[in-house]
Amino acid sequence: MDNWGANSGIAMSKTASLSHHHPVSHRPAPRHERPGRLVAWIAAGAVVAAAGLAAWLVLGNGEESADPGEALIGQMRAAASGAAPPSHAFGGSLAVSSGANGLMVTAQGLPTKACVQAGWRLAKDGTVIVNGTLPTRLSAARLADLCGQAEGGATLTWVPDGK
Repeated sequence: MDNWGANSGIAMSKTASLSHHHPVSHRPAPRHERPGRLVAWIAAGAVVAAAGLAAWLVLGNGEESADPGEALIGQMRAAASGAAPPSHAFGGSLAVSSGANGLMVTAQGLPTKACVQAGWRLAKDGTVIVNGTLPTRLSAARLADLCGQAEGGATLTWVPDGK
């Protein structure tokens, strides 16, 4: 007789009990993206690209400054190099002359803010004269005072350092 016979006291069944069975872990169902979400991402990307292109076209492609004050500074520097346009970014005259102290670039008819901005920046590379006055101590407040004195716009003369 076998060890598992009817007399062994252990009853065996040929089918396993389902109550003691551990279920196999299942992966979660794959997530299906809605087609509308992909279209929304593509549309958002197109809007961002279009906004970037529009800003590039409006502001220029880097050749010219969008700020007229910056453009004026660039024009005065170019004039000192021999490429003087007849008028500057604000419509006034831009002239180059030679003086006892060297080359002089003069811009006439400047608004106060542009005069201060250009005078402050150009003073780092030379001497500035505002409305015929050479300030002994240059400050933004002194430039604003001098640039605001002329009724028809300020006249800024820049004498570049001879380097």
